[in-house]
Amino acid sequence: RWKYKQFNASKPHKHHIKSFGLCDRATGYVYNIHLYFGKETSYAPEVDKDGLQAVKVFQTLLKNIDIKVTPSLR
Repeated sequence: RWKYKQFNASKPHKHHIKSFGLCDRATGYVYNIHLYFGKETSYAPEVDKDGLQAVKVFQTLLKNIDIKVTPSLR
């Protein structure tokens, strides 16, 4: 068993893994994904050089585009 699996009694699928992703709305292509590990979750952009570079590229590309933020899909 994976200790990071979360439980929510009010959901149809009671156990789940929480993740956040940057996806292309038109194609569904996932550019980046971040798994949530509860309090243990941390992100150090100074260590993730590729991720930091990707953020800079996306900031430039998405500057004048209508961006939609959606919660995780169920």
